[in-house]
Amino acid sequence: MHLKENETILKIFRHHFSPFLIDIAIILVLVIPLFIIASFVQNYLPATYTVWLYFILTLTSLGIATYVFLIYWLDKLVVSNQRIMHINWKTLFKKEVYSIKLKDIQNISFKCHGILEFIPFFNYGSMEVESAANFHNITFADLSRPEETKQFITDTITKYQNIETEE
Repeated sequence: MHLKENETILKIFRHHFSPFLIDIAIILVLVIPLFIIASFVQNYLPATYTVWLYFILTLTSLGIATYVFLIYWLDKLVVSNQRIMHINWKTLFKKEVYSIKLKDIQNISFKCHGILEFIPFFNYGSMEVESAANFHNITFADLSRPEETKQFITDTITKYQNIETEE
């Protein structure tokens, strides 16, 4: 992410932790049966094969969990005094960066998931920032406190538009 001249980062927003915990739970549900099967198979394998089997299962499980964590952590929505940027990691080797200038933002909308949004564990949703000038919109899924994020962006737009008109 390269900042432009006189651009400063005001705030960075990340994904809510609940969907990440759900992904980790799914990984556990898929991996635990493999360890159970390995415990039954170990009686029929030599000791060195059993060690290698558990080593490969553990290494693979940790690798998948680390991959999910890194994608979760690296994805972010960055608000600066000039634009909004969405750094979207598709894989560990491929990322997409979308940006919309604050003056080009036409609409900001959000959706919360479920009726339990007043509980912090479930207070997440998706937010879409629509642009008047660009061909794409920024959509950020699993955003923590989307209503507060929308308000922050709206306040930022108002503040920096007033600064531009005064100059």
